[in-house]
Amino acid sequence: MTKSFLQNMMGDFLAKDVSPRNTDIFGNRIMREQLDLPVKVYEDQWTVLKNPNRLMRIFKFDNDFLMSKFVIKILKYQMRVDHHGTILIEHGEVRVEVYNFELRDITNADLKYAKNLDEFYDEIVTFVELDEGAL
Repeated sequence: MTKSFLQNMMGDFLAKDVSPRNTDIFGNRIMREQLDLPVKVYEDQWTVLKNPNRLMRIFKFDNDFLMSKFVIKILKYQMRVDHHGTILIEHGEVRVEVYNFELRDITNADLKYAKNLDEFYDEIVTFVELDEGAL
């Protein structure tokens, strides 16, 4: 097997920069320009923050139980795909930021992460709307 997992997932990369920050988990060098950066933000709810470039969204909840279900879904997803964001939980809000820590920029993996979190949130909101409609 000549290609690393990361290379298979994101395409063939040729390396120019030899800094350790620009290598994948197997030590293969990644060239920043070959990741199709910058990427387009998945939805309007996500904001692009700078220094470093990262996606951010605040999810709002009126119910602590549903908020905890959402956070648990995020944690399970992160473990499954081995891609982790920064999660800040405050009263009624879950703030999520995600980017590629090695490249210090947004990649397609981050867009997929954002899309999945949007779907998790929509599932929970839809559940609440359906439940309230049954009353």
